[in-house]
Amino acid sequence: MEPVDLQVVGHEYVGVVEEVGSAVKKVKVGDFVVASFVISDVEERGDEGVAKIKALTNGLGAHSVVEAVGIEQSTMQAIRATRPGGHMGFVGVNHGVSIPGPELFFAEIHTHGGPAPVRHE
Repeated sequence: MEPVDLQVVGHEYVGVVEEVGSAVKKVKVGDFVVASFVISDVEERGDEGVAKIKALTNGLGAHSVVEAVGIEQSTMQAIRATRPGGHMGFVGVNHGVSIPGPELFFAEIHTHGGPAPVRHE
C-alpha cells in the first residue's frame, strides 16, 4: 500500500458556490458544498482502523482527528490514530468513557472539545 498524497485544506471548505468554470460539471452556482479532507478509504474499526491510518501516513498517524461518536472505543481509536503533536477534537459530552491517563499522556497529542448544542424546534 502506498501512502496517500496529502493536500493543504483552504480556509474556506464549506459554503455556497458563487461561481463555476466552464469545465465544472458536478456543482452549480447556489449549491452548498463541503470539501472532502478526510481519509475516506478506512473502513476498518478499532485497532485495525488505527493500523490502516498509520499505514496511509507512513506510520505517523493523522494530523487531526475528530471524534463525534462519544463512546469509549471510538475515543480510544481517535487517540491512537492521531500522530504525536497532532490534534484530536471531540464533539459533545462523552458518557461512560474511561481514558487511561498514561496512554493519553504518552500519546503526546493535543485534545480539544466542547458541547454540541441541540435545539428543539
